[in-house]
Amino acid sequence: MKVDLINMAKKKGLLSKVMTTIRLRIVLLGVMLLLNMMVFAQWECRSNLSGHLKPVYATSAINWAGEIVGSSGYLSNTNISNGMAFLGLDYSHNNHQFYFEGGIKAWNKYDYDLNINFSKWKTGLREVSYNYFTPDFSLGIGLQQVKLPNSFLLNERGWGVSFNKESGLYRFSGAMASVTKDVARNGSFCANCFLYDITPVRNQPLGNSFGDTNFAFVSFEKAKGEKESASDNEYDEFNDFESVSQATYPSLESYGGVIYSEFGGYYDNPDIYLGLHANFLLFNNALLSVQTVYQGVKENSAVLYSVDAEKVIEWQTGNLSTLHLGYIGKLDLDDGALASPRFSNLFLGEVFRMDVVDMPLVNLIAKHQIVDKKLSLKIQYSRQIKGKHMHEFDMSVGKYFFNKKLRTTVLSGLMKSDNMEEYAKLARLELRVFF
Repeated sequence: MKVDLINMAKKKGLLSKVMTTIRLRIVLLGVMLLLNMMVFAQWECRSNLSGHLKPVYATSAINWAGEIVGSSGYLSNTNISNGMAFLGLDYSHNNHQFYFEGGIKAWNKYDYDLNINFSKWKTGLREVSYNYFTPDFSLGIGLQQVKLPNSFLLNERGWGVSFNKESGLYRFSGAMASVTKDVARNGSFCANCFLYDITPVRNQPLGNSFGDTNFAFVSFEKAKGEKESASDNEYDEFNDFESVSQATYPSLESYGGVIYSEFGGYYDNPDIYLGLHANFLLFNNALLSVQTVYQGVKENSAVLYSVDAEKVIEWQTGNLSTLHLGYIGKLDLDDGALASPRFSNLFLGEVFRMDVVDMPLVNLIAKHQIVDKKLSLKIQYSRQIKGKHMHEFDMSVGKYFFNKKLRTTVLSGLMKSDNMEEYAKLARLELRVFF
């Protein structure tokens, strides 16, 4: 009996290896098809559900959209796959909007070293909100994603209220919300992190109940002149770059400040952050952004800062190239101070998803769009300077088929840290169908 079990295990292991080889060949074939077909790839979020909203019927005020996702790949001797389905509902009338977005996720991981299969499924919410809009004012109430303008401190989903107000060249923003792990971007119903477990969890714990972990802020920004509005997609794991106008001499384009706090049952005392930022337009379509933040946390005070430089090149052929270099670090005011923000969600690296807690960090992104061939490619390198010295190199190719009804993304990467004896390798193919 024991011999039979051993033989069965060997056959199962051989079959698993064969299936892995087949899956990897499918991923490589997907890459070749993408390069050969030369279909236009928008450099945007892999999820664009809200962009596919449509009326239930011709005269209906209720709009809906659906999304089905499937992916398969390989990471560090583990086969990873997942499936997801989301539904979005929108009711808009005059200046009022009610929006709902929720879904179900299932994922599976087979570890060849342990010969163990992990699988799980979960339902969850991404947004349940009421929104009010006018040309210069917006208000949101409910479960929503809030991003602090021009700051690395906050990009999170929570239950609360937010507003934006524009007055001339000034923009005022504010929000207050409670974040729980079942709705947080990096929580139990997040986008990708449940697939990747090659490093220990480094983020500070999220609340289990309403009021455990909360945030609030008020901010202002003063612009030099007319600005192009940029809409941030809530679920973007590969953030787009804002376009900048041509300049023949350096100039200060905008500046602003923020008062930000995190508080609740998981905090001994409220964490207070005071920040300033400035954006400079340099020669030849280059942009420099500088941020500095005072972290006022008891026995953990520090100055956090970031510098980001971006260059956009428009070739004579009409093709576009973008280079982005960023650095985020800190100066300790208390010995051994650690960066404390819980809700920044920088997600540097597809697998490691490095965040403020991992600083100092360097992040390099290069993107190229071949407009006439309708193709876009991206490479990214992210590195932790101290600590576990995490570093990751990623490449992705994304495109739409069938009038943006099908989104295909091919991901590959190499990653290493002091906790790992050798490089981990990622190869993953993801399909998203919108309807």
